[in-house]
Formats: sequence, C-alpha cells, structure tokens
Amino acid sequence: NTNDIVMNDDRCDGQTPGGGGGGGSANNYLYKDFDDNSLTSGGWSTFQESGSVDWEIGNFNSFYYGNISNYDFNSSSNSATEAWLISPSVDLSSTTDPILNFRNAYKYNGDPLELFVSTDYTSGNPTAATWTALTYTASPGNFTWVDSGDVPLDPYKTANTHIAFKYTGTNADGANWEVDEIEILEL
Repeated sequence: NTNDIVMNDDRCDGQTPGGGGGGGSANNYLYKDFDDNSLTSGGWSTFQESGSVDWEIGNFNSFYYGNISNYDFNSSSNSATEAWLISPSVDLSSTTDPILNFRNAYKYNGDPLELFVSTDYTSGNPTAATWTALTYTASPGNFTWVDSGDVPLDPYKTANTHIAFKYTGTNADGANWEVDEIEILEL
C-alpha cells in the first residue's frame, strides 16, 4: 500500500522532500506550503489579538494556501480584527546568509499584510515579544500572486528566530490576503 511508504529524509540528490518555488533544497531551514490542508502543521500557530477572525486554509482547485479576510458574506460586513500567523522557532545560528521568501496575493481595500521577525518570542501572545517589521514585495492586488523577493534575515541569526504575518482589518474595510510557499533558506 502506498500509504505505508514514508519518504521524509533527504533524497539521493540532496533535496529535501516538500519544496516548491525554491523550497526543498538541502539548505532550507523552514518550508510551509499548506498542501497538507493544515494551517498549524510543522509547528505553525495562529493568534487572534482582537476580533473573531482567524487565519484559515484557502483552497482553489486543490491549490492550498494560508488565507484571511475579515469580510463576512452572510452579513455583508467587515469586522475589526488583528490576527497573527506565526512560524515555529527556526535555528539560524549557523547560517551565513539566510533569507525569507514567500508568495502572496490580495484583493479588496484594507491595511497591508505586515511581516515581522522575532528572536525572543516563545509561544502564545505575540505582543509579549519584540517584533521587527520586514519589507517585502506585496501583490499588486486582484488576487495576483507575486514573489516576496529575498527578505534578508542576517541580523536575526539566532537559535530562536520566528517570522510572523499580521493581518489587520477594520469595521469599515479589510483586504483578503493569501500566503504560500513560505521558506527560510541560505542564499
């Protein structure tokens, strides 16, 4: 039975299973593509700082991604919310030139999706830790997927590095954001 086969070690060519985009290389420290239809697999977590909206799995023609929107189609209204999608701890202490890369898309008016990095976050409420905002290339809108570009992580080469996406929506508006193929690797 093919369900009995477990292939999670490096392949003969040095590639790590998983991958997509640049994912799957032997120098990959983190990779999340949501293809397992799980938001929290691999140690990822979410946190609702305010409001009742949380990250979820988006699915379009069996293409899975992290998704968040504060628009409720049933009530045709937005609700104020702040919600985080947080990576597991990544050990970058032995890296030379680590970068973060991911794909993103959005549509509708609202605050941009914020990207942060922390070296003192452990778990739970992210506001108890120190987070530094990072700059990335954002989608031009209309659900157009773009590559974030290589986001340098050189200043954060510690044994406890977390990255996080923070979504903010108001009662008046809110974009629908999607992220996928999140990876930290050696440049």
